[in-house]
Amino acid sequence: MGPYNSPAEGQDFYEALPWSEDCRPKELEYAEQHLGEALIGNRLVKTPFQVNFKKSVKEIPLCQLNIDVTHLGSFRRAIAENYVYYLTMDGISSPAIPLGETDLQRLGLHLGKRLTNLEHVYIYSQLQFEIYYNNSNIIRFHVLPLGPVLISADSVFNHSISYSVSWNPTNTVVTERLESLSSPTLFEFRWPSLLSSLSLIFFVLASIGIIFIRRLRRELRSTEELEMGAMEDVERGWKLIRGDVFRFPDYYNLLCAFYGVGLQLTLLTMILFMIGSLGGYQRRGGASFLSTAIFMYSLTSFISGFGSARLYRQMNGQHWVRNTLLCIFIYTLPVFLIWSCINTMALFYDSTIALPFSLGLVLFALWAFITFPCTVLGAIIGKHTGRKGFRAPVRTSKIKREIPRAPWYASVWFQACIGGILPLSIVLVETRYILSAIWGYENPSSFIVLFMLFLILVIWISAITSFLVFQQLCFENYKWWWRSFLNGGSCAIFFYFYAIYYFYFQSNLSGFLQSLSFLGYTFALSYGLFLALGFIGFVSGLTFVRVIYRAIKTD
Repeated sequence: MGPYNSPAEGQDFYEALPWSEDCRPKELEYAEQHLGEALIGNRLVKTPFQVNFKKSVKEIPLCQLNIDVTHLGSFRRAIAENYVYYLTMDGISSPAIPLGETDLQRLGLHLGKRLTNLEHVYIYSQLQFEIYYNNSNIIRFHVLPLGPVLISADSVFNHSISYSVSWNPTNTVVTERLESLSSPTLFEFRWPSLLSSLSLIFFVLASIGIIFIRRLRRELRSTEELEMGAMEDVERGWKLIRGDVFRFPDYYNLLCAFYGVGLQLTLLTMILFMIGSLGGYQRRGGASFLSTAIFMYSLTSFISGFGSARLYRQMNGQHWVRNTLLCIFIYTLPVFLIWSCINTMALFYDSTIALPFSLGLVLFALWAFITFPCTVLGAIIGKHTGRKGFRAPVRTSKIKREIPRAPWYASVWFQACIGGILPLSIVLVETRYILSAIWGYENPSSFIVLFMLFLILVIWISAITSFLVFQQLCFENYKWWWRSFLNGGSCAIFFYFYAIYYFYFQSNLSGFLQSLSFLGYTFALSYGLFLALGFIGFVSGLTFVRVIYRAIKTD
């Protein structure tokens, strides 16, 4: 239970308010808590509701709620702050259930913590369970709060709490249970949005591709027709820097670590979306997704160590241990620091998102006994497989060529803006629903839709990065390594900027702990997205450069 506009401040249901003994179980029985449920703050406790399968009942007394004068203020403030709670049945969670309402909330206004004695505050005294079933399976259910009763500011409250249960048959099958929780209108709207994105990306890429390929073929054809003696007189642009284009960049140790972790996160994203498309998260929803993501990240850490060490060895790197340690900590350390800060504040707020000590040990054990060894093992194998070196299609000259000054539209920051804004604009409509689903305002998107959006993003970033790299090479700037990674990953930077805009102008989230959780965890998500999309941009740029320079005849 907690404020609707601040889910991070949620507390245990029976600890958040001073319930009377008749409405509070003598012994609290908590459900088994998995890692993902603990991280998102789901702490389920058994309630005294008695619900029998296919047995409808009306106005069954639950308890007698007695609130003395000293505790009236707590209930009134909780209702004024729009406290809500959730009920779970057969692994299905109900929508948010408000504790009560005020006069202003009835008019659609939110008063917040400022509550006067003149304000009328009501608590719901009856709950109506609407349960939908198919044969012997519960498909979905929701709870309607009814019977608002006035809570005075200066007199004892004493009223009975009751509930009713209504069972309704439905034709929805069990395999569609997750989709039945989503709004049909909203889900049907996303497919036209997805199709419009596909149409736009096809049109733009086809237009750019035709112009781009024609120019490239024309330049390659002119090169083949030239005589060797006159070639130096007519070479210009990207053909002139073939002796420098595969010169290894500065700080390539860091680039290799980014490459390895980006490879891991890209494959991890595709695996998680494929599992979701097959219905792997229907039982526990977001908690199951988060648990699977953490466990799969530990297992796939072998890929990051392998990719990073292999590329580092191909670039003639000698300190592979440093590279491996950098690969291990470059993503996990910032995420750990963010989590530590938020978890400390959650403990101060007595919030349910504060991770228990036992589950903290589980996280450390996953990192120490799975993530760390798998990364080291992958690095050892990658180091040996990368001994053959970096096979460039052209030879690298010993003397660096001076890079001429380029126009403003070929600068680093302008290309990064183009590489970030254009891909994000393609998926911007769905981005809002993703943020709303993560923070509890919307039902989760179909993982099939998310998977297709991710593939669209990959195709778009690959095309844009290749075009920007070619533009850079045409101005005789051969330092494309870091630029290609930045051009691909800049989409994540603008995603974080949009998330900040969403938080302050499009959502109703509020409170210090909620702000800290949103900005912190969204930064961790954006950082991981930066590494994954940066890897895609880097691989696209590298592949493109290899292809065009392989077509040039060299001495």
